[in-house]
Amino acid sequence: ALFWLVIVVLTGIGLSEYYKMTGATPGSGYGVLFLITALLPVLAAYTGSANGVMAGVFAGLLGLVFLVFRLYTRLENVLETLTLSGFSILYIAFCMAHIVLIRGLPDGSSLLFMLTAITAGSDTGAYYTGRAFGHRKLCPNISPGKTVAGVVGGVLSGVVAALIIASL
Repeated sequence: ALFWLVIVVLTGIGLSEYYKMTGATPGSGYGVLFLITALLPVLAAYTGSANGVMAGVFAGLLGLVFLVFRLYTRLENVLETLTLSGFSILYIAFCMAHIVLIRGLPDGSSLLFMLTAITAGSDTGAYYTGRAFGHRKLCPNISPGKTVAGVVGGVLSGVVAALIIASL
């Protein structure tokens, strides 16, 4: 329960940052309603079942539609608000709910440790390899700092991190 609560709080912080970054929610206190609606998949993850998480996603998206209908006249761009807020449910809350589900698996703690090691290893390897050997940009219009060498270094260092953790 404590792990679930920490994930709920972290998801709430992440959603708040996302809403500030995108301006997806209207003012006047309605941002809290959008936040609670987006948290439904993570709250439903307490059940420990994928069906519960999917019910949370469905309830979150349905609640979002009702909120947008309620605020239709106050919203500057209804479709943008609906899209950005729906994305927050499907990308942030849905993914974070799966962290709770992974933790509930028989070897869940080890799997989360492995996932963290692979992520940290690949990010670190991509950064240092890209800085040292990266000349050719991967996709400068989307991410100007990413290089082809950084991608290769990230994949290789992620595999190395996985192998090290697996051997331990």
